[in-house]
Amino acid sequence: MRQVPLTSAGLLQEPGRGFCFRAVGNAAPRTAAMALSNTIINSFSCLEKLDGALSLIRVDAGVQSAVCTFMGKAVNAEFAQAAGVRPIDMGLLLSCS
Repeated sequence: MRQVPLTSAGLLQEPGRGFCFRAVGNAAPRTAAMALSNTIINSFSCLEKLDGALSLIRVDAGVQSAVCTFMGKAVNAEFAQAAGVRPIDMGLLLSCS
């Protein structure tokens, strides 16, 4: 792997190609922090409206995809593989709760 010079501003400089950013999220920490805080605030708002995390997990597919364990069982395939257990279908667990 060849080395590419890095400027003090976090830019990669390649001869004949100009500049490109490396780790853009780190280049603007305030922007990254705002994006995270906006997401978290919206999640708390949904939690309040739906009366708890279980209700949010039931109705939001995005939240379901972020859950690694549910009711003590591994529901995320990658997490289950790393833990050395078999994943359980979250839909089955949701229908039982």
